[in-house]
Amino acid sequence: MGDRATVYGTSYYERLLSVPRERVLCVDVETTGLDPEKDEILQLAMVDGNGDHLLCTYVRPDHRKRWPKAREVNGITWEMVRDAPTIDDLADKIGEALSKAELIIGYNISFDQRMLEAAGVSFRAKLIYDVMEDYAQVWGRWSDRKGDYLWAKLSEAARRFGITLDAHDAANDAIATAHLFYAMLGSEDFREAAKVKTEVDARAKRWYEEQEKEKRSREHEMGDDDFVTSFTLLMVLILVIGVPAIFLATCVARLW
Repeated sequence: MGDRATVYGTSYYERLLSVPRERVLCVDVETTGLDPEKDEILQLAMVDGNGDHLLCTYVRPDHRKRWPKAREVNGITWEMVRDAPTIDDLADKIGEALSKAELIIGYNISFDQRMLEAAGVSFRAKLIYDVMEDYAQVWGRWSDRKGDYLWAKLSEAARRFGITLDAHDAANDAIATAHLFYAMLGSEDFREAAKVKTEVDARAKRWYEEQEKEKRSREHEMGDDDFVTSFTLLMVLILVIGVPAIFLATCVARLW
């Protein structure tokens, strides 16, 4: 089994927690499927770090009216979204929410980001943090086949911290994720994992610096050896070429 460790170290999490909650943006989407190239957003939720709604709405897809497999999961029908705004209609509100955010978080946020960017919404150079990734590193079940800890459902993670969740509703998922973010990063287990990660990183850095120091020392020694070797070869050349040349010059001078 691999070592349990958070993805980052203590200082990184302190930086995340230092962002004012009003500047934290938690994002969640419900979609017609999992493929950003052909599936569309059906519901979008953006809440701040306090769980307060910034933008929570159904979204009318531009091309599809049926999504039977996704409907089994999220329960969203065409009738629920046909009078809703399109993602283009929401562009200004989405842009406003993103512009005020210093930190964007989510549970499997990479999926939400891909879906939104496929719809023309750019996260630009925002600081982004995936709660799911680190939750798995601390509390996930190990998989020998994958060589890593398995991801856990948001409902499972929320339950661990006593967070109420009506899963697969974008607004509820976003609010639960925001609460989970603070509960998780503030827990003793997570702090201990982050501390271990920091210590491991520090040891790795020291080892790397020692290796670089030894490498430079070896290169310096090799440089000295090269100088000695070059000097020796030069002296040999002088003896081999110079001495006979001097002897020959002396003989010629005597003949004259």
